[in-house]
Amino acid sequence: MSLRIRIIAAIVICAAISAALVATPLLLGSQTLVNEGSHRELQQIEARVHSALEMRVNTALSMAQIVAAMPRVQRAVSKSDTKGLTRLFAKNFEEVSTATGVAQMQFHTPEAISILRVHKPEKFGDDLSSFRQFVVEANQKQQPMAGLERGRTGLGIRGISPVTNSGKHVGTIEFGLRFDNAFLENVMAETEGWIEIYFLPDQSGTSIATFEDTQDTRNLVRITANYDGPPLLNYDEALAAVDTPRYGHFTTAEGEQYETNHFTIRDFSGTPVALAHVIVPQASYAAISQSINLRAMIATAAAMLISSLLAFWLGARLTSKLETLIARMKRLAQGDLEVDFDDFNAEHAEIGEMATQMEVFRNGLVESDTLRQQQEQAQAEQEFVVTSLAEGLRDIANGNLNTRLTGEFPISYTQLITDFNSATEQLSDVISAISHASESIISNAHEVEKSADNLSQRTVTSAATLEQTAAALHQISSAANGSSEGALKADESGQGAIEKARTGTEIIANTVRAMSEIDSSSEEIARITTMIDDIAFQTNLLALNAGVEAARAGSAGSGFAVVAAEVRALAQRTAEAAQQINKLIATSGERVQHGVSLVGETGTALDEILLAVEGVTEQIQVISSLSSEQARGLSEVNIAVGHLDRDTQENASLFQASSQTSQSLLKEGQHLQTLVNRFVLAPNEPERSDDGKMAEDKAA
Repeated sequence: MSLRIRIIAAIVICAAISAALVATPLLLGSQTLVNEGSHRELQQIEARVHSALEMRVNTALSMAQIVAAMPRVQRAVSKSDTKGLTRLFAKNFEEVSTATGVAQMQFHTPEAISILRVHKPEKFGDDLSSFRQFVVEANQKQQPMAGLERGRTGLGIRGISPVTNSGKHVGTIEFGLRFDNAFLENVMAETEGWIEIYFLPDQSGTSIATFEDTQDTRNLVRITANYDGPPLLNYDEALAAVDTPRYGHFTTAEGEQYETNHFTIRDFSGTPVALAHVIVPQASYAAISQSINLRAMIATAAAMLISSLLAFWLGARLTSKLETLIARMKRLAQGDLEVDFDDFNAEHAEIGEMATQMEVFRNGLVESDTLRQQQEQAQAEQEFVVTSLAEGLRDIANGNLNTRLTGEFPISYTQLITDFNSATEQLSDVISAISHASESIISNAHEVEKSADNLSQRTVTSAATLEQTAAALHQISSAANGSSEGALKADESGQGAIEKARTGTEIIANTVRAMSEIDSSSEEIARITTMIDDIAFQTNLLALNAGVEAARAGSAGSGFAVVAAEVRALAQRTAEAAQQINKLIATSGERVQHGVSLVGETGTALDEILLAVEGVTEQIQVISSLSSEQARGLSEVNIAVGHLDRDTQENASLFQASSQTSQSLLKEGQHLQTLVNRFVLAPNEPERSDDGKMAEDKAA
């Protein structure tokens, strides 16, 4: 049997079998189609109701989360500021309610106390914890919650979000959307079905719509869409239907057949709160079934006739084209890449697709060689670039920052090479800047060390001067005691008393001059400590800039960052020591001024004694009393000088500590310079400025 006959027979047989397979189910299953259609419509309505509820629940939750994220709301809720929240939301609530279907908006404290009902601003402050478990759980869990919940006004779509202020839970914000006839009408807008939703009683057996007032507990409240007749289920039927879905139940009303179903609607906790009763008419499906049966029989007869005629025509056409295509496929298999399939371009069926694929296969063989050559060239270029990068990175790892990638590179890798060279140059600039900064630190540390040594020497000199002053004051005290004894013997040695008084005057003058020199030395020490404080500030600034540059250098500058932090700490301790020295010097100056004042009073007393001895010998008793007072003053001066001597010794110790600190700073700077010297930098490389940091280092 030839290929042509086999194709014709196969087409006719397949057409007959296909017609039988198509017609038989259509004729036998028309009623099943009607039932399945109404059943699917019931399922779709149930899915639409659940989807619409879920969308409204998410809408309520999203609105609550948006309001909870407002800073002004967070502050107002944390303060339970009812008036502030009223100003924010009450004015435009009616417009928002009309546009979005929001029935209520309420703020609560963490204890479920109402802060504000935006829909009823006059009512707030009441405790909701006894009947609003949704609010209680949201505050306990401090998490967003959404779903259905019974309330004082009925079953509502709720979304609640916690409100936090400064990381602390301060309350919740709740949005409630309407669950009413308008909602159902919108869900059922494009269907012919009916729907009733019965609101189930709560745990106390009271319908939620009659939660407060109604006494008829067997009168279930319902909402409807596309139906305004009497309830189709009574109280007992509605309760029995909870959690028992029912498909395939048919009923007749007004001469038409309907299929019904009911499903349960649950609140946020999973408790059944409503029963949906859906009714779908079957008239349209029955008409469709009859039309399908008639058309199926006509189509079957026509298909058999047409398929028989086409079988003869297609058999001849297909076999001729297949033979031509097979011949060209053999040539292509033998390696002939010049085979042409253009005469099959007009074919759009399987033969045309076969010819197209064979042409694609031929073109693929031609392109494969070209692609292989391009891949080899690209691989060679990639190996060259990777090798160059590896060599450059190896040089950087060895500390050579002068390395650069030069030569001819493929255009596709030009940006990579440019970025590598730029990164290497910037790293070299950073290390160079760190090197200059370390040199500046070493130089400043030398200056601080010299200044500290100089101050230490001057402090030692001041201590010696104070020691001499103490000895002189001791002599003055002895002379004053002698003057007192001489006053008792003034009758016998008046001239001797006069000479001793003159001697006392000269000693007081010398004491005043010594005190003045001590005061001058204290001022000089204060100026030097001020200079040390300024040097410590500049060193701190240099260490800070060095730390910034080390951070920019990444892991390569981590060691230097530690050194910079230590330098900064040493500079801070030096500044604190200088401030303590200044305080001690200020205290010493005040005490020196007090001593000068006392010595001046002593000189005045001696002058009066001298005049009294020369003029009036009768006032010997008065002179004796004055001499006693002079002795006590000198004793106080001697004590003050002792305190000043101790302060000066402490200053000397502080300056020695400052000298040790500067030496430590010098060592750290030298260590920093050693670390930087590990890198090889470009010779005579100019300093660069990065956001002004390098310029500030140089100026410092």
